[in-house]
Amino acid sequence: MLIAIFQPSQKTKRAWLYARVPSFNSFSLKRPGLFGRVHIGLDLAGFIVTLVLELLATYYAHYEGVAITAILVMIFADIVIAIFAHLPMATIRYEANRQLYLLLKEIPRSRRRWSQARFRQRIGYFAILVSAALKIYWFMSIYQEFDTTSLFVMGCYLLAAVLHISCTGYLVFGLRFLFLWQREYSQHELSGGELFAVSEEQPLVVPILTSASLNESPAGPHRLVHNSNKATFQLEIAGLLYDEELNDLLARQYQPEQQDAIVRAGVKAQIDSI
Repeated sequence: MLIAIFQPSQKTKRAWLYARVPSFNSFSLKRPGLFGRVHIGLDLAGFIVTLVLELLATYYAHYEGVAITAILVMIFADIVIAIFAHLPMATIRYEANRQLYLLLKEIPRSRRRWSQARFRQRIGYFAILVSAALKIYWFMSIYQEFDTTSLFVMGCYLLAAVLHISCTGYLVFGLRFLFLWQREYSQHELSGGELFAVSEEQPLVVPILTSASLNESPAGPHRLVHNSNKATFQLEIAGLLYDEELNDLLARQYQPEQQDAIVRAGVKAQIDSI
């Protein structure tokens, strides 16, 4: 009997690039994370705190005579800007993972793409800070006193801007990813494993280029095995290789060169699946 393993679509895997996932360290390599668990709890809490801070500051500003319409428009604009500023995250994470296994001559081009994406992202973040400064300026132009009230309003707008930068984009795109994932997983279950599925009996074979001796081990439906015919090691990947499963493979390797070889092979397989 063939065992069907859930395999999300390319669209869902690309959406994963925008979501917040944990990063990992393995000896000399730091992995930015790719197919890890997505938790939006902190981002949701941060977004709610952001709205509370914005509304509190806006209430004080309106009470002092600042036109509330302009401030509300800026608050809405902050959310839109935060979403657009998060768009380069896919390129940032994609290139950061590729740099773990690229040849030395290929890394400079990848780093340029990464730097360009970071620059575009920072432009959006700067726009959010400018928006906070404008709201503070409008308030101070009417209030014209530097006291605890003005400090409170300035603190609210500035902290809200920081939280928009830290949480809003991750929340919106994290919700989108979870929606796509749950929809496809439900279709997989309802179809009896026929939709969005791969067979465990037909794994993807990924050779590991290393002179180090590795320890054979399983990780979920995947296996690290020794190919006696070619005197090499290989990863047999059935379905999607999750970050936690890659960690399980690494846990059985105790030397830096062992873990580095598996990280490079595993992350390349993850990237190639997108």
